[in-house]
Amino acid sequence: VKVRHLYQPQQGDKFASRYAQKGVIGSILLEEMMPRTKYGVIPDIIVNPHAFPSRMTVGHLIEMYVGKCMIMDPQRFGTYFDASIESEDLRSFESKFFESDIPILEEMVDPISGKSIGNAFVGVCYYTALQHQVQEKMFYRTTGNVNSISKQPTEGKSRNGGLRIGEMEKDALVAHGTNAIIQDMFKNNTDAIDIRYCEICHSVNTLSTCCNTPTTILNVSNSFNIMNSYLDSIGVRASIYE
Repeated sequence: VKVRHLYQPQQGDKFASRYAQKGVIGSILLEEMMPRTKYGVIPDIIVNPHAFPSRMTVGHLIEMYVGKCMIMDPQRFGTYFDASIESEDLRSFESKFFESDIPILEEMVDPISGKSIGNAFVGVCYYTALQHQVQEKMFYRTTGNVNSISKQPTEGKSRNGGLRIGEMEKDALVAHGTNAIIQDMFKNNTDAIDIRYCEICHSVNTLSTCCNTPTTILNVSNSFNIMNSYLDSIGVRASIYE
């Protein structure tokens, strides 16, 4: 039995071209609010140009211009040919492509004022929807399974895992100075544990056999405890100073 489900693209859905130029829909506007070329062509997608140097997807730009050439001059560029590397047809197409007089940039017009807002690179490119649709990513969790080693919630929606706070999310919280939220997310709601340490020699011990004094309890993230165990295994002793 085959089941087909139709999706309407919405804000947060992920799309990509053939060149791994992936992106997420940031906003969906009415046609009346979209900029257009001076000939009235309204683009389907507006991509931030900073996306290309970081991912180095030059093929994406070439496909856009080749697709534009095929649409504007189908007799010259739209004819089927053998695209193998040794093909003479490919060499002929390359020469026609680089000698093309079809403009790369198009003058864009503001839809409200009707005034020119500058030139933009406009072309035709194949895009496909990825499986990372925002409708499928809706998920929440209160309490549940935890990893036996890290003591943190399990990973993944399929395993009823916790909500992941990534590196960039962490950097954003640090930049805003949200110390209480960071402590809540990275310790209290994940892997907070109590450890004991000696106040005299500052070593982490369950029992203070080193100095024969009562130990002090400290609430830390279990990640620190694991790191301390790794250091112990290579002969490095960590000390705690409050």
